Amino acid sequence: MPLGSFALLSEIALSIVIASSAKLVSDTVSVAVFLLFRYLFSLPPLLVFGLWQHGRTVLVVQNVRALVWRSVFGLTGLTCWLLAVSKIEITKATAIAQTLPAFITVLAPLLLGDVIGLRRWIAVAAGLIGALVVLRPDLEGWFQTGVAYALAAPFFAALMLIFLQKLGASDPPIKSTLIYNIFGAAVFSLWCATSDVDWPSIPAEFAILVACGLLASLQQWLMALSHKLAPASTLAPLHYFAVPLSIAAGVVVFGEEITIAFLTGTSIIVGSTYYILVRERKARQRGR
Repeated sequence: MPLGSFALLSEIALSIVIASSAKLVSDTVSVAVFLLFRYLFSLPPLLVFGLWQHGRTVLVVQNVRALVWRSVFGLTGLTCWLLAVSKIEITKATAIAQTLPAFITVLAPLLLGDVIGLRRWIAVAAGLIGALVVLRPDLEGWFQTGVAYALAAPFFAALMLIFLQKLGASDPPIKSTLIYNIFGAAVFSLWCATSDVDWPSIPAEFAILVACGLLASLQQWLMALSHKLAPASTLAPLHYFAVPLSIAAGVVVFGEEITIAFLTGTSIIVGSTYYILVRERKARQRGR
């Protein structure tokens, strides 16, 4: 259990490092180029690990349909997340990302047939109110592009996780992860080859992009390891550590300001999300 928790906390820290790196180079390097390096350079370690585990069958999966949707929604969610980070404060984008369980709660009845009680629906509504408090649309404008990306990122991530749950019933994680990264590398290779994008112009930028790709493979491995060593219900609250880590990065690296509205809205989001997780845990226990 402690090792699983440490693995997840390390994965969360790496995700903030990668997001901060994307924000650092966003003025001179296109997000599409960043994602190309992220997917491309994460492939070698994943391929070695996949071949070691499964040999020639590493690219053979049973549930192709679920894999396709997992890849499409995963790629879309990650793209929206990095676009959000590049356009608005990393603290604000991370706080909005905590609405992920709320989106899962909304989508699960439609895609998984889950039954959601009234109290969980109230918690979802509270989480979305918290998101409004963080975004403060009355002051900063509701139709900001970065805000739209920040809200779209957890929505598509929720869809990805739902199809990942279906995929996990038939295929090992390393297979779906490897194919997903191959898909991402192919998509952004085509995107960058056919579009006018900004490439890294100095060695430091190139080094950052390569390092983020390699770190992404470690990040994905740590996520899988954490859920192998500890129950998902136990690990779920640890995701909130992304908020203080993003605050540290935002204040120290980017000079962002932390307002009372941000702290209030984030507290509402975290509280409502934690309640949703507790209710889901109790529902699973009753199902047993």
